[in-house]
Amino acid sequence: MSNVKQATNIPLLAGALYVNNAPILTAHERLLRHYMSERSWLVHLSFQDRFEVAEDAPGYLRTFIKTRAYYVPNHLVPLFPTVETLGFIDPLVDCLRLNSESSFCLSGSGMFLGQVMAIADLDFCEYYTSNRNALEKNILTKIKGSKVAPLVVVKANGNLYRLPFLELKQLIDEGKFLRNIGKNDIPMKFDFIASMDNLGGIAASNIVLPVNKKINSKNVELSWQFQEAVIFDDKSKPKRQLFDPAQLGKYIAWLLAQARHYINLSKESSQISTQISLCVKALKRLMSLFLVVELPAHWDQLLKTLQRSEMMHIVLQARANALDELIHPLPNEIGAELIRLYA
Repeated sequence: MSNVKQATNIPLLAGALYVNNAPILTAHERLLRHYMSERSWLVHLSFQDRFEVAEDAPGYLRTFIKTRAYYVPNHLVPLFPTVETLGFIDPLVDCLRLNSESSFCLSGSGMFLGQVMAIADLDFCEYYTSNRNALEKNILTKIKGSKVAPLVVVKANGNLYRLPFLELKQLIDEGKFLRNIGKNDIPMKFDFIASMDNLGGIAASNIVLPVNKKINSKNVELSWQFQEAVIFDDKSKPKRQLFDPAQLGKYIAWLLAQARHYINLSKESSQISTQISLCVKALKRLMSLFLVVELPAHWDQLLKTLQRSEMMHIVLQARANALDELIHPLPNEIGAELIRLYA
């Protein structure tokens, strides 16, 4: 047990190394790798009915929906969606993912759905490894739509395309879309309106990050492996490591900076609803921080705060606003139909 207590300081060590710009030694990586592996087994003791330790991916635990595997960072397992809730999320994977060969991830507040059922939206991230020609075909497939989660907005390099996507389809047909967005590694955002039996209509997004096959290009820096559940249909495993001291330290510093940022924004706002909404975002960043550095008493207190009825009401209002932002700019007849079906 003494070894476990000592190990709880290791994520903070990574944070200190990053903040102080100290050199990362091989010993640091080995120490963090050992810590992640041991911590996974400790978490498994409490969740062995749902998860198994992913020994081929240190730091991850693994759960399944039928044959689909979800690799979850060990510190997020206590809040990860239950089997029932994950069953409602799982059908969205094929609706939102552009290409089945990509590493596709659940991220954001969706990772907390095991304990916090009120969320404003669902976030996914896709490390897209296919070529440019496949990208256009994949986009056309999503434009055709899905009753479970119709695509309503595509954002690429400052360009915005909305349902019914007449301009976007014309650009692709004429071979001009990729030319318009510039380089073939430009990140893109695909916004959907998802229908879930347990949550109803909710905005869902897929941030598509074009990367190389090894997933080590510059776009990787736009996301964090420590807050993503990696989803696979085959026997693949996560390519991003949880035992990277530099990345973990940078993530810890980012969480702190984000919490401060949202708190400062809330102080500048004159609207109480906006102030509270920003504070909720700050609380979620802090909860992620306390989870990754193993401060259970702190994150448990924040969790109780986020579960309060007034907090849930604020988040549900934010969910309605997110849906309205997607639907309102659309042509009247399309917007009315989406409201009837999903809002």
